[in-house]
Amino acid sequence: MLLERCSAANVLHFHPRASSIQSHKLLSSRAMSLSSIYQGVELLDFAGPGEVFAAAMTIEGQRAFNVFTVAVTSDPIVSQGFVKVNSQYTIDNCPRPDIVVLPRGNAISVIRDDKAMAWIKNTTNESEITMSVCTGAYLLARNGLLNDKKATTHWASINELKKEAPSVTVLENTRFVDNGQILTTAGVSAGIDGALHIVDRLLSRPAAQLTARYMEYEWNPSRKINTSLKQRTFHNLMDGVWPKSSNQPGV
Repeated sequence: MLLERCSAANVLHFHPRASSIQSHKLLSSRAMSLSSIYQGVELLDFAGPGEVFAAAMTIEGQRAFNVFTVAVTSDPIVSQGFVKVNSQYTIDNCPRPDIVVLPRGNAISVIRDDKAMAWIKNTTNESEITMSVCTGAYLLARNGLLNDKKATTHWASINELKKEAPSVTVLENTRFVDNGQILTTAGVSAGIDGALHIVDRLLSRPAAQLTARYMEYEWNPSRKINTSLKQRTFHNLMDGVWPKSSNQPGV
């Protein structure tokens, strides 16, 4: 369910066949969830939503989503320096996704890859829902997919996204922003909230609550983010904590 990488990105993907996602009748059908990731991807950005979609059940007790990863190439992707991920598909052979998740990672490498950016734009336009997590929103913004919309991102990247996409109304203190086809979330764990919201939309509130309960996740759809530290710069706050590498949040 996440983001796609410039040289190698992984994606999770959902796709209902017997009935349409838009009909909200995922009873006996399954949706495909695709997560696109790239080098340095934030682990929870794609693993969190992936867990939600893999655990969600229909009212008939069947798994609601088929979840898989996709990348630009078949090269392994290293997440946060210690987890290696091999994608199931590349962007050349993956099934058409209905739900796409774009996580945070080395966004600059993706933005500089014309093939990756074209794939993100085309796939987003053809998907039922595309959700960005954290600074995955930059990939949507660079493709013009957030123009004149409301969006959010990691609290430390709010100001940068405002500069990057002046036509976008960038919201603070919110876990996610739902524009219908495009949904953006705040950072890291907020991707879980965004994915549960999608389950709520497509299945039902009880289905989302049961999924959260299974995960032992305290889900509160109206929860706000505490940004009392927002006046401190991200680099000062994370100095000595976040590795100074391509894993650092932001573009």
